[in-house]
Amino acid sequence: MTEHTRMNEFLTHSLLNFKRSGSMPDDMIEDLLNDDGTPAYKNVCAKITIPLAGNLETACTILHCSKRVFIESAIIDALRQFDDLANEYDVYQPHEVKGESL
Repeated sequence: MTEHTRMNEFLTHSLLNFKRSGSMPDDMIEDLLNDDGTPAYKNVCAKITIPLAGNLETACTILHCSKRVFIESAIIDALRQFDDLANEYDVYQPHEVKGESL
């Protein structure tokens, strides 16, 4: 595990800030369009508990990011984990159940 010295924290912050600054600003993402002029994004809604919503607000405030950016990042990471596990366990390949091929 990395030791969290002041210098380590400073370098980590500076490097991640530099990395993130190369990304597209949040307000520009909302204006993205597909070739046919339709929006290149889709609204995804989910009801979450009040404590979870509070934790989300707190995290976004501390990180100075929008809830959309935070949630999108979490979904991307979760889908990468899903893909890794799906590939590891060959979930897309034909399987046998009780001696029968699916």
